[in-house]
Amino acid sequence: MANQGHEDVRNSSPPEWREGWKVVLASTIGYGCCMPLFGVSTGLFIEPFQREFGWTVSQAAFAPNTTMIVALLTPFAGGIIDRVGARRVAIFGALFFMLFYLAMSILPMTLATIYLVTIVVGLLGASGGPTAFLRGVASWFDRHTATAFGITSSGTSIAGLVALPLVGAAIQYWGWRAGFLVMAAIAAFVMLPLILAFFREKPNVTPSDETREVVSEPAASLKGVLSDPRFWWLMLFVSSASLAMGVYLYHMQPILRQVGLTALGAAALGTVYVVAIGVGRASAGLLIDRFSPYAVTFVMIGVGAVGAFLLLHLQLEDYWLLVACVAAIGLTYGAEVDFGAYFSLRLFGLTNFGKVFGITMMVTGVSTSLGGMGASQLVDRFGSYILAVQLSAGLFALSAATILMLRLADLRRTTQP
Repeated sequence: MANQGHEDVRNSSPPEWREGWKVVLASTIGYGCCMPLFGVSTGLFIEPFQREFGWTVSQAAFAPNTTMIVALLTPFAGGIIDRVGARRVAIFGALFFMLFYLAMSILPMTLATIYLVTIVVGLLGASGGPTAFLRGVASWFDRHTATAFGITSSGTSIAGLVALPLVGAAIQYWGWRAGFLVMAAIAAFVMLPLILAFFREKPNVTPSDETREVVSEPAASLKGVLSDPRFWWLMLFVSSASLAMGVYLYHMQPILRQVGLTALGAAALGTVYVVAIGVGRASAGLLIDRFSPYAVTFVMIGVGAVGAFLLLHLQLEDYWLLVACVAAIGLTYGAEVDFGAYFSLRLFGLTNFGKVFGITMMVTGVSTSLGGMGASQLVDRFGSYILAVQLSAGLFALSAATILMLRLADLRRTTQP
């Protein structure tokens, strides 16, 4: 009877989307236009920097080093978010990236500037990462949390599909400084106003509100989280999937070239990959809210394993199967962030979300970077991507198996007296 009454209260409450859609809108744009836009856009500046300054690719491509620093500092940012609130951190992050893009358009560009940018963005960039935006969204949603997470994280794809062409056109016609000005304008006139107007955490969220969808009582402190076996299964799941995804994040184009595609054909499938990432992020949330989260995660990670296994066994005559494999890997990559965010909230509650998801994002970022670097080393040693792709398929399979172990650990936790 108590459970029935609880359901009646939930069903009679105002629809979550009526109250929370503005927060999701602001979070989606903020999520895409802060750190993710920086990450996906910096590749556009490599060639202009090389032409104008004579730099090597390693000198001009400063994003990977910056991303690694941000990943390592994300848990600390998560702790700050839990203490001072998501809105304050998100506003700071939006202001920081707006001023950073503006500064890059006017600063004298030297290697010293690049090194300074790497350090400054590395230290402060986590304020514009996903943790603040997803924590804010989580406070407004209970029954549709995963769907809201999926829409929010699709901001990366939206930024890639909408902002990148504008930045690229500005660079082509007016130079690289104009590209940074376009990014500053997007931050100043689109992202920041939306965050100021609509992004905030739900007031007066009670402990019962935080844990209604949590399988068991969340740990009371970070120490309690770290002593929970479910946390370590979650980290193994995230790290194995991210190691695999690092191979494709940094090497998808040359992998497709090795299959036999032309540069133009590889670029076309690269577009399929980007679109599939966006679809994966949106669809993962919808499916999790309607079916077993563990089953959905197992299937979507398994799809990536199959796609990776088949990728280098196909010929150009199997073009549409090749498209399907690339799309499958993109779907898995897009869904992975949703899974990490959802299980961080579901297993450990909103109170600990900033800390737990901050650690999750750190593991994701470091593992993705290591996966990309590992693939580079294997190609240098063996002259082919075959082993790297085969290992990625095995890592996807390990990740899928790990989610089953997480489910078993969760069942043991909930059945304990």
